[in-house]
Amino acid sequence: MKKKNIRNNIIKNKKKIKLMVINYKKKIIIHDSFINIYKYFKKKDIIIYNNIKTYKSIILGYKKKTKNKIKIILINKIKKNIWEASITPSKKIRTNNKINFYNKKKKILTIQIIDNTNTKYRLVKIIFKKYKLKKIIKKIGKYYLPKYIKSNFNYKKYKNYFNSKNIKKKSIILPTENINFNNKIFLKLKSNNIKFIKISSLINHLYFNKKIFNNIFENFKINKKIKKIFLNIKKYKNKKITAIGINILKIIENNINNFNIYKYKKWINNNFNNNFKFKIINTLLCNLNIKNTIYYLFLKKFIKNINIFKLYKIIKKNKYKLGIFGDYILIIKK
Repeated sequence: MKKKNIRNNIIKNKKKIKLMVINYKKKIIIHDSFINIYKYFKKKDIIIYNNIKTYKSIILGYKKKTKNKIKIILINKIKKNIWEASITPSKKIRTNNKINFYNKKKKILTIQIIDNTNTKYRLVKIIFKKYKLKKIIKKIGKYYLPKYIKSNFNYKKYKNYFNSKNIKKKSIILPTENINFNNKIFLKLKSNNIKFIKISSLINHLYFNKKIFNNIFENFKINKKIKKIFLNIKKYKNKKITAIGINILKIIENNINNFNIYKYKKWINNNFNNNFKFKIINTLLCNLNIKNTIYYLFLKKFIKNINIFKLYKIIKKNKYKLGIFGDYILIIKK
């Protein structure tokens, strides 16, 4: 994908963000602006969104003996100062190896490898003296972004209009579909008497990879309201049940199809077969994604009757921007 087709950062002027609308009933494609998203929703339609927060998960350090540069992604806190982490390059990392981290040439953090047996992640111990770990990570950490994004994303400038006040756990990756919802758009949607349902999902960093993983570890909590919708699905025949983001679509449909609507689930199957039926979600809003990622493949499965290659030719012709900060596509099946 050419660099000029990828958007590298958030746009302040929301009028410049494009929206492609695919309406299955009317068999039309509409080219609109994202600020008009509210026009496509009616009273008692449902919008399901991810209300998770994010944190700086990437820290760059140096191996104690060789001074080789090491990239560490802090994945999951196991207990106090013990984390699961992804380490790059991982080949020469051994148990008890130490990696030092600096701020203005002063060492402020050391990470020790305490378990090197897991093929995906390493178990690490974080050693620090002066400051709290949160302060250290704020100083030296970076947000996880896909490789094609070349700019530094400033999370402080981004205001989350979706309620996330009571969320204790944080995700490596921000649900970027939420980013462009400013106060005006959000209030217009609310004035249409639309029901909002939240899901707290920690998004796995592997979704940005072009390698396709059949099963990916995820931690999430499904709202009880979704269970009610599933049990009374006939009531919502003429209503839009919208997933904001492919991650939400995947979690809901995967759990319903596997009869796990009542529980947390740790593994998400990404290999949906051709006979897979979407039982709840009939409308999808997401960013236009880079080809051959897991997100792209799920979009392909959701728009089953439309040729994805022809669609991307239309996207290219109309100069839509791709990526996690890219323009939007709204697929309406009802």
